[in-house]
Amino acid sequence: MRWLNTLFWKIFLTIWLVSALGMAGVFLIVANSNDEDRWRHLIKSQFKHQALELIELYEDSQKNIEAKSYGNLLDNPLQDSPAWVLPRNRFERQDFAVLDHRRDRRPPVWLYEMDVEHKRLGTQITGHRRPPPRDSFTIKLKSESGRQYRLLTDIPLPLKHKERFTGYLFSIQMVLILAVAALSALILSVVLVRPIRQLSEYVKQIYRHGDLSARASAKLSQRKDEIGDLTREFDQMADYVESTLKNQQRLLQDVSHELRAPMARLQVSAGLAEQQLGEGSSLAQRINRECERLDGLIAEILSYSRLESAHKEGDRFSVKGLFDELVSDLRFSQPDRPVQIQIEPETLHLTLNRDLLARALRNGIGNALKYTPEDSLLELSAHQERGRLLIRLRDHGDGIGDDLLKELFTPFVRGSGGHGDGYGLGMSIARRAIERLGGRLEAENHPEGGLQLSIRLRG
Repeated sequence: MRWLNTLFWKIFLTIWLVSALGMAGVFLIVANSNDEDRWRHLIKSQFKHQALELIELYEDSQKNIEAKSYGNLLDNPLQDSPAWVLPRNRFERQDFAVLDHRRDRRPPVWLYEMDVEHKRLGTQITGHRRPPPRDSFTIKLKSESGRQYRLLTDIPLPLKHKERFTGYLFSIQMVLILAVAALSALILSVVLVRPIRQLSEYVKQIYRHGDLSARASAKLSQRKDEIGDLTREFDQMADYVESTLKNQQRLLQDVSHELRAPMARLQVSAGLAEQQLGEGSSLAQRINRECERLDGLIAEILSYSRLESAHKEGDRFSVKGLFDELVSDLRFSQPDRPVQIQIEPETLHLTLNRDLLARALRNGIGNALKYTPEDSLLELSAHQERGRLLIRLRDHGDGIGDDLLKELFTPFVRGSGGHGDGYGLGMSIARRAIERLGGRLEAENHPEGGLQLSIRLRG
């Protein structure tokens, strides 16, 4: 569930949950209050009148008036009382739907005379045999004679927590509340995340595509909030990075060019010294070898600095033709090296700067030739993968250590155990060339042995 790690979904879910829970809580409280008020009103408006009639009969019976009717009444509780005590037509069916979701059953009712002296319930006039529940609703009644009574009734099921919550949860009001909360969270998440994503795209243009001139849009930089402050800081940082890198490139180019002139004079002097010392002189050979190394290092530094000004665009070319050219160059240095090429399909073409791609592959091949035996197989392949071109270069050597693997593309980092001269710039130049093409260059030790370079380019 990687989508949960995105800032958009974190903000959206947080805002939605908080809004939904808050509004649902308010809704439940208000709904509960309204239900209780309506239920109390129904009790007072319907049961109270009937209870007063029953109390009147009860008090008359104590005066020996209609004693026989009262005796029959005591044998029939309120729940099962005759129609003349609790007439069925006095209870509107829709009201009972509010009081109890089971319409075929009336809520249980108990009627007591109060023991005023001891402040407790006295004689039970009518009701169920079981005692009333502790959380019953109570209505205080007073007869015309001044005697006090209590009418108790059970809480309807819809007012109990579990049933009430379930009913509200699937009600139209709750669905509307959740929809409004989701819409509010979506709008706020988009407002917050969208400018951050736009700013991220500008960062990618600088870092991955090497576009040092990339800056945030005026719409972002003119904002007066924290995102506007961040955008302006980004533009200042981009100005500093562009200025620093350009000065560094200019310095490398200037130093390299300045070294060319004394290097040429040094080579001429080395030739004159060789004539005086003789062609077989070890000192003259050493001077020439060091001059060649220094000239090669200057050339590598110039190549590295010129990559920043190279363009990604180029003419359409055949991948097979490029691979054949690379293998032909390889044969000059190691003619016995086994090479395996695989291209799917063979008619694969690319439209980009061919020289940059060729430079990166030559440096990768040169690195493999330097650190693997001459009879070790070298594999070069290219195929389409998920809309991108994947080029793999694998040798069958011993691979490299994890520490060196992390620093493989760092300038002037060299491995040990190889044969031939090197300056530690080949792999860093290869990666920078691929980045200028808008791609990625990665290195890993192959599970079956050897180092594998993977180049991913847009087809």
